[in-house]
Amino acid sequence: VGRQPEMNRLLAAFDEAAASHRQVVFVTGEAGIGKTSLCEAFLRVAPTRHAIRATWAQCMRAPGPSEPYYPLLDLLTRLARSADDDTVATILSRHAPSWLPHLPALSEEAAGALAAGTHVSTAGRMLREVVTALEALAEETTLVVWIEDLQWADAPTMDVLTSLGQRRDPAKI
Repeated sequence: VGRQPEMNRLLAAFDEAAASHRQVVFVTGEAGIGKTSLCEAFLRVAPTRHAIRATWAQCMRAPGPSEPYYPLLDLLTRLARSADDDTVATILSRHAPSWLPHLPALSEEAAGALAAGTHVSTAGRMLREVVTALEALAEETTLVVWIEDLQWADAPTMDVLTSLGQRRDPAKI
């Protein structure tokens, strides 16, 4: 990748996160300079240092209003599908039940609740639940959440990321 100083900074932040000191890292720069390649290289190296659970999403610039939490819904679905067991779905059902109707790919019950329109959740509840669920996912294994093109994120997604970064409790995130 040719970005050893940047890689070293990412690995240092990962080491801190693995020690339960939550980290927020921004990889910034002009389009086409290799930010994605750097992150992909980091994800190849990171598992050699600590156990890792990683997921990613990309924010999209939409011509109209976007679905609230779209990148988070995408990365949670991707994380659940990549797991070798039902850990992610179990943690979501325990800690973030109001998110399940928005993730119909994870369970038939969630798909049924979405179709029936029986779920009701507030933005505040969804924020609290997903932060708690992400922290639960990071209890034993360091969780890396990679979101590309954050400049196009919706406000509720930014609220979740802000909350994750500002909380004082130890977390391997």
